[in-house]
Amino acid sequence: MMDAGLRVALALTGADMGNVQLLDRATGALTIVADRGFQQPFLDFFAVVVDDDGSVCGRALSAGAAIAVRDVEQDAQLAGTPASRVLLEAGVRAVCSTPLLDRYGAPLGMLSVHRRGTHEWTHADHLLLGLLSRHLAGLLDP
Repeated sequence: MMDAGLRVALALTGADMGNVQLLDRATGALTIVADRGFQQPFLDFFAVVVDDDGSVCGRALSAGAAIAVRDVEQDAQLAGTPASRVLLEAGVRAVCSTPLLDRYGAPLGMLSVHRRGTHEWTHADHLLLGLLSRHLAGLLDP
């Protein structure tokens, strides 16, 4: 079910790669449960993400809201970090991470889409990812 949702997210946004992570409530960490387009070094680095690690998905988890980065090399909070290095090595230049939230606003996971080139994430991208993230969250928290 998460893999199908990820395929839809990629198709709707024209993104090149993506992943879905679920939150382990016991540890507070996100773990990847579905991915498209990534090699093992990326998957190993982002295997466990917490909200204070500086990554885009970690920042979105902490904020409880979508975080979009136009260019990982230019983002003030991301540039020069280990996460930035791994993203660039994976061919990623732009990222948009959207939380999966339960009906009370508590995090269940994260939907992230990535592009090879820099990209200004549009209002339509955010609307579509928001709708899809609510649908996926509903499947996790009926």
